[in-house]
Amino acid sequence: MDWNPRKHPQAPLPGEINVWRVHFADWSDQLEDFRSILSRDETERAWRFLRDRDRDRYVFAHGILRRILAACRGVAPIDLAFGAGEHGKPFLLDPQPGKPSLEFNLSHSGDCLLIATALGISLGVDVERSSRKVEFEDLSDRFYSADESAVVRRAPEASRRRVFFDTWVCKEAFIKAVGQGLTMPLDSFSIRFQGVRTVVIPAIEKPNRYLEDTWIMERFEVTGGYLGAVAAPVAEARIIGFLLT
Repeated sequence: MDWNPRKHPQAPLPGEINVWRVHFADWSDQLEDFRSILSRDETERAWRFLRDRDRDRYVFAHGILRRILAACRGVAPIDLAFGAGEHGKPFLLDPQPGKPSLEFNLSHSGDCLLIATALGISLGVDVERSSRKVEFEDLSDRFYSADESAVVRRAPEASRRRVFFDTWVCKEAFIKAVGQGLTMPLDSFSIRFQGVRTVVIPAIEKPNRYLEDTWIMERFEVTGGYLGAVAAPVAEARIIGFLLT
């Protein structure tokens, strides 16, 4: 994915999925401004973090989210209100009835943040730092479908970690788009890589009613050491990457 530098967020056009990439280091001097636009609930959540590092990254992520969504809707960031689905997926309580819903999803790992937006399209996005230490072979055996686990095990040793994380970000993006959280078993669907194309299919072991829809899935390099993916239940969409500067 190409990342187009932008100083000012813009609303997605119909049929588009915009993926915004943001880095904590570029915005760490604006934490006080971000704190001033958070809701009381967000502020209380921020103070529940025991470590300053975790608290600051929560404030950063949710402050940036408010700025992007507010710019898309032409309102002040502090005026946005959010609700949550049955399994915790947040959604925007839209201040402009009659317009297509502004859908969004957020993911962060380390100092990297991704925010995806679309009009009227439920979506999920994920970013992972692929260098972090995990027992990826054991994890794939425990949580992936049998097909996915076999693909990880068969991969050459030098690329096995990459195959694991490519699969992981796609699975996370799919689950987040569906909005069922971890109530959906990770082995109830499979990610397959067909060249540059990525598809999500039912797993042999378990049914998954959400795969009755057609899905688009795109995985991509985010930045050095970070991998990302975005998923949505549509046949096609134009996916555009932006770097917020």
